[in-house]
Amino acid sequence: MTVKEIVKEYLEKNGFDGLCSENCGCGLDDFMPCGMFANDSTVIGCTPAYKHKCKADCTDCGDDELCELIESYSTEKPEAQE
Repeated sequence: MTVKEIVKEYLEKNGFDGLCSENCGCGLDDFMPCGMFANDSTVIGCTPAYKHKCKADCTDCGDDELCELIESYSTEKPEAQE
């Protein structure tokens, strides 16, 4: 079993959706595309994270259809959907 497989299994068992660091994030469906554990010098400080969907009322992009596709990752658990 690889380190990548161990980390992914831990995240799945503990209800996380992926990883994030200060400037990036990845989901379990596209896990560690950066090759974080490719060699000893590549560890970038990722932490377990939850997926957040863009809110339709955002004014950043101005495109409500695009907002449905945008997601980000954060260590903060998202609020429950009603």
